[in-house]
Amino acid sequence: MKIKLALLIAFAGFSAGASAEIAEFSFKDTLNVKKTVSPASVWINPVTSFDVAVISGLDRYITLSLLKSDGSLIWSTKSSLVTVDDRTTSSTGFDYYGKTLTVPAMGEDSFTLREVITDLQGKEVSRQDYPLAIDRTPPATGTISYTRNGWNFGSEAIFTSVPAGMQYASVQALVFNGLSDKGSGLANAEYFITDAAGVERKKPAEINTVEGSVTVQVADASSNALAPENRSEYKVGIYLYDKAGNRIELSRRSVIDRVKPDDIIQVQDATTGSWVTYQSGMTVFQNPISVRVLRKKSDFTAVNGSKYGWADSNFQTSDSTYNIYTFKYIYPNVGDTYHEFQTLAGGVRRIHHNSLNFTPAPAMEIAPKIVAKEMYRSDTSEWLTQASISVKTATISRIKVTAEPRPYVQKFRTVKNAAWFCTIPIGQSSCEMTVNFNYTSDKGFEYLHLYSGKDGDSIFDALAGNFTVIWDNNPPVVNVAQVNKASKTITMTATDNDRVNAWNISYWDTKVFEATLKNARGNLSR
Repeated sequence: MKIKLALLIAFAGFSAGASAEIAEFSFKDTLNVKKTVSPASVWINPVTSFDVAVISGLDRYITLSLLKSDGSLIWSTKSSLVTVDDRTTSSTGFDYYGKTLTVPAMGEDSFTLREVITDLQGKEVSRQDYPLAIDRTPPATGTISYTRNGWNFGSEAIFTSVPAGMQYASVQALVFNGLSDKGSGLANAEYFITDAAGVERKKPAEINTVEGSVTVQVADASSNALAPENRSEYKVGIYLYDKAGNRIELSRRSVIDRVKPDDIIQVQDATTGSWVTYQSGMTVFQNPISVRVLRKKSDFTAVNGSKYGWADSNFQTSDSTYNIYTFKYIYPNVGDTYHEFQTLAGGVRRIHHNSLNFTPAPAMEIAPKIVAKEMYRSDTSEWLTQASISVKTATISRIKVTAEPRPYVQKFRTVKNAAWFCTIPIGQSSCEMTVNFNYTSDKGFEYLHLYSGKDGDSIFDALAGNFTVIWDNNPPVVNVAQVNKASKTITMTATDNDRVNAWNISYWDTKVFEATLKNARGNLSR
């Protein structure tokens, strides 16, 4: 009796407890992959016929019908009686009684799949319609381009993330353009890299559905995880999928070079005239200090005939082994002076003066050194000490400089206009100059560079610091604002034509979205 009772309970769980419905569709898709999907997917891409698994319960007949969008019947079939032999497990592990019926191959179109369940007497027990659409056409693609951070080299054909020992990469991102799908619509994308051995590595990528593009930042586009060889040619591209699961590839052959070729920094010993390798904290005897950067000729693409290595012409002289770039370093360094060297892939080696550290000999004359600076904003009548400001409009009319005292007259001027200057007498520490910087229309940014030096002598003339002014007098435009009272939400789209896709994207980026609501009583809220 105990065994019989257990069987009755089990059978009850598979019949009375199961509701009639379609469990899943199964088919071989356009990628030649066996696929099982829920009817909630709506869009499917079977190459030929597809199977429909229907939950019915015991002692039931199943009728499946396929209807066109106008309601006309184009196909129908009726199953045999569902018995205890029709116990089935779905792909998700759910046990049920039902049948799997095969729908013949259909063309691309939208349909209604109707499931009708009848009992032993032919009486209809349940009926349910499912929207269904077949789409076998992959999305459309266009071209591959790139965006640039700046500099001269690098493209979609050859690029790099920031190599070890370098400071920047000229290519900002790879852009896959012209993406669309007239059928089920775009669903998702993957960025992939295939190496010389045919090994493919990939990661998800985001689709910009407004512009029909995928942008892959260069840090991802040439990451070590996807491209393990630092110097190699790869196949790079995206897989683009629509909602039905169809896929298309947009790719090209590109070179990745994440290597910084060697460079040597040397300093001239003023006591002997010889060049010695730079060491942090080394003693120097003459100001300005002579410094040079040596790079092997064989590391230049123009010499080695490859796509790997230096591509710039930033050098003044050469010997049998090296191309040599020489510059003057004024001690102490107070400005952001630097020198740049670039690889063909767009890796940027930047040597900042403030990254070099010297110890002056006791008798060496020291250049001016700013310790503080202020600019006067006459439109708001305030002195500003911050190095950078972001404003709608502004007028800067004065600049005040505080510097270490020197045994000579110091001179400070703007780079924009040499007539805007002031001098600090011997042993004193400050001066003030009259300037005229107006930012009252359109948008933009400007570096207010200051030069320091010795009055009457250009020996110490050097960049001594700067202010940055970012202004924007052009408001963004709200295109659409929709209020959903039920969910108490506001959906808004806005366009800011001043926004740029470059290194200074943050300068005019739309960052704050606010809405003010007025209720029936006239009360305002944000």
